[in-house]
Amino acid sequence: MLKTSFHVHFSSLIPETKRARFAAEFGDGLSEGEVSHPSTNVVVKGRISEEDLKLPNLKAVVIPWAGLPNVTRDLCLEHRPGLPVYNLHHNGISTAETALALLFSCAREVTFADRELRQGDWSRRYADSTAPRLSGRRMLLLGYGAIGQHIATVATAMGMEVDIVRRSSQTGFYGLGDFEHLLPKADVLMIALPMTEETKGLLDAQKLGLMPKGAVVVNVARGPIIEEQALFDLLNSGHLHSAGLDVWWNYPESEGDQKQCSPGTLPWHELPNVVMSPHMGGSSVETEQLRYDALFDLLCTLKAGQEPSSRVDLEAGY
Repeated sequence: MLKTSFHVHFSSLIPETKRARFAAEFGDGLSEGEVSHPSTNVVVKGRISEEDLKLPNLKAVVIPWAGLPNVTRDLCLEHRPGLPVYNLHHNGISTAETALALLFSCAREVTFADRELRQGDWSRRYADSTAPRLSGRRMLLLGYGAIGQHIATVATAMGMEVDIVRRSSQTGFYGLGDFEHLLPKADVLMIALPMTEETKGLLDAQKLGLMPKGAVVVNVARGPIIEEQALFDLLNSGHLHSAGLDVWWNYPESEGDQKQCSPGTLPWHELPNVVMSPHMGGSSVETEQLRYDALFDLLCTLKAGQEPSSRVDLEAGY
């Protein structure tokens, strides 16, 4: 793609522990800082500006994380609709592991039992169990990207039946427009698809109400894919067994808010059948190393004139 000329600009400084590798590969074709170098072919930046898109030699934008910020999507569609935009999938497995951890914690009631035993309460051991065995159960998996594929592999290996929903129906998969009939059979609803105009509010009271009593919901995608009130009510009534949530409807707006920010408009902390996680699903000890490894490989692919596999569909929003 960019074999004859290659200058990459990082909008933020590369960590000292990572800089040598990039400097050795790109030499004088590497720059850093808030203002992009005029010779830039590739900008590594999450939220681009109109000034970035006016660079005369710009050939691509690389978002150094998963996802597609709205400002980047909107500006590219308005000013440079054909410009290739890429992102990273380095944290896909970590996010999938978090999704599975939430599923196990909810379905097997580990977190709920932990909370009680810390108070000296052993009652759950002697009562009739309300925890479903997952092997032999049916999972409805929304999303089959890097995260969903790993979830499906593990769920299948442990004996679950997995119905997979993708943006458009393909052989062996269901599309977003034809999955409602699967909800009444779904013991587990696993949400791992991008939030777009098409998926925002996808799971409303009508759809969630189709799920069988005792079903489990896990969301590692984006909070607003589910209608907050609908999920809260079905959990509060006991229709749903439990929910494991790593993503929410409200987030801290500043560092000062980080220890006192409700994750939604409703009192989620009062529901005993919810496992709450502060959107840390993609984080791990290895995350930053994996990020820079993936970024390095992507940039080397571009430098070699080849097409990376992680190009974003600006129209679709992911």
